[in-house]
Amino acid sequence: MRHTLGQPTVDKEVAMDHWTQVSPYGWQHPSGWAIALLYVLGQPGYMLSREAIIHGPFESLWDAKARHAILAPAFSAIEVETPELAEAELCD
Repeated sequence: MRHTLGQPTVDKEVAMDHWTQVSPYGWQHPSGWAIALLYVLGQPGYMLSREAIIHGPFESLWDAKARHAILAPAFSAIEVETPELAEAELCD
């Protein structure tokens, strides 16, 4: 994450990592966060949530993913459960 004049900015590639679309209106992240596309009075809005914490609405999916990258900056690719990682743990 970079900072510009005291405001955090997010690298687009980092913000987009590890999200899986689980429905036409939902995306899920291995960190436990989810994004839902909602329509209120015909206007789309993206809501970012985890447990009882809700952020939004955001104007775009990218904006919601960028907020996630700010809220969960410590999440790394190593924390993502992969078949290769699980297999390596079994061999240890």
